[in-house]
Amino acid sequence: MQHSNEVREFLITSKGLDLVEVYRGPNGVLVGSARKAKLREELTLCKKESIANILISLQKDHRNNMVQEKENMRISDYMSPAKLLNQSRH
Repeated sequence: MQHSNEVREFLITSKGLDLVEVYRGPNGVLVGSARKAKLREELTLCKKESIANILISLQKDHRNNMVQEKENMRISDYMSPAKLLNQSRH
C-alpha cells in the first residue's frame, strides 16, 4: 500500500499488523466493528439485488419460452398430419 495522509485502520492479525481502508459514508468515517457491520449490510443488499435481478431474468426467460411453446403448438397443430387427414375426410 502506498503512503498516504488519509486515515487508515490498523488491524492486529495473527500475521501481524495490517492497514485497511476505512469506510467513508454520509455520516462520517467508520472503523472497527461499525465498518464491518456496514460492509456486511451493503453485501447483503447487493446479494438481495442480485437475487432479485436473477429472478426477474428467469421470469422473462420463462415468459419467452411459454410464448415460443404456444407459437410452436399453433404451428404444429396447423401442420399436423392428423389434422390434415381429418380435413381431407370432411
